[in-house]
Amino acid sequence: MKAAGYRVEAFASARDFLERKGPPPGCLLLDVSMPGQTGLRLHDDLRARGDDTPVIFITGHADAAAADHAAKAGAYGFLTKPFEESALLSAIERAMANASSPRK
Repeated sequence: MKAAGYRVEAFASARDFLERKGPPPGCLLLDVSMPGQTGLRLHDDLRARGDDTPVIFITGHADAAAADHAAKAGAYGFLTKPFEESALLSAIERAMANASSPRK
């Protein structure tokens, strides 16, 4: 991501992310399986708080139910590992472009 020109911050868990200081992120890349709280749950919690930061999910296990949940919650992508770098960059570009436009 850094090589593509993005500023990157990594967090070990959803809790670490929620405790961060600083400006809001432009986009979140969440793993479906994270320590302590799933990426899906974090996304739901952020939406419940009114946070509409664009989210892209990654997972090591293809799961139709998780993909459906993510799509219904407004995720901008759901990528199964391993994925092509170009697929991730495309999803991020789409999410960032849409984040600057009002959502319908």
